[in-house]
Amino acid sequence: MVYQSRTQSEAQLENEMIEQLVQLGYAKVSIPSIKNLQENFRIQMDRLNKET
Repeated sequence: MVYQSRTQSEAQLENEMIEQLVQLGYAKVSIPSIKNLQENFRIQMDRLNKET
């Protein structure tokens, strides 16, 4: 992680956070619409419910 200044834009912060999460094994997904968001949420909840 490189800090070039004491402040950074929100976009830079988000990109660094996403990069860190991907490095930890989280999958990066693209959710272009509310419908896709709802579908992804449903899929993730179903997956989690099956694990417990």
